[in-house]
Amino acid sequence: MLNRVLPADIRVLSWAVVPSTFSARFSCRSRTYRYSFPRAELDVEAMDRAARMLEGTHDFRNLCKMDVANGVMNFIRTVLSARVEPVPDVPGEDGPFQLYHLQIKGLAFLYHQVRCIMGVLFLIGQGKEEPEVIKELLNVEKNPCKPQYNMAVEFPLVLYDCQFDEVDWVSEKDVHTITMSHLQRMWTQEAMKTQILRMALQCLDSVPVAMDTGQEPMPWSSHQTEVWSVTAEAWWRLWGVSARAPTLH
Repeated sequence: MLNRVLPADIRVLSWAVVPSTFSARFSCRSRTYRYSFPRAELDVEAMDRAARMLEGTHDFRNLCKMDVANGVMNFIRTVLSARVEPVPDVPGEDGPFQLYHLQIKGLAFLYHQVRCIMGVLFLIGQGKEEPEVIKELLNVEKNPCKPQYNMAVEFPLVLYDCQFDEVDWVSEKDVHTITMSHLQRMWTQEAMKTQILRMALQCLDSVPVAMDTGQEPMPWSSHQTEVWSVTAEAWWRLWGVSARAPTLH
């Protein structure tokens, strides 16, 4: 019944009986986030090396948005694992359109912590910062003031999993069947839109374009270096991370 009154992209999958002291926020033992992005020209290996430096217990005040107004004064958090890797189970070419994600698991997270982390990882992937900048940002004694950089945009971020102790989830067959059908229908619609856009890009690849004055027009696909530099700039403007790199003091 509840799914009938919820927005199309929000579904209840299971339910459980819990005590009155249970809190969906404070009873959670660990959380896993995923942040997806196209590979483009990013150095994903450098991004992965940097992400692994986040693991452990650190002061993350330089990698979050301050939430002092709500009483948050403790910025110590524990990251159990952090990896930048190809999105599993998504077929795709080994090229700029290949999807990657940051998968990060921790006991708890600060306000906008994952988006701030991704903003810095994107700078590392573009070669504007070295992976070791993560260690610098985690060293709050050396760098007590948060440097200026842009957060990554919110829409690719997903709270992927939450772990609770002694919670027995109940999944009903009819609800599960309806939800699967609903999500498959949504996936089909979005997949078709994606394929149409890919076809449009492929058609543009064959259009003769003169990149320099006096040069014979050549198919757009022949200008791969120029093509991806332009495309990457468009992507990073969309992701909100192209304007400024961290300035450490």
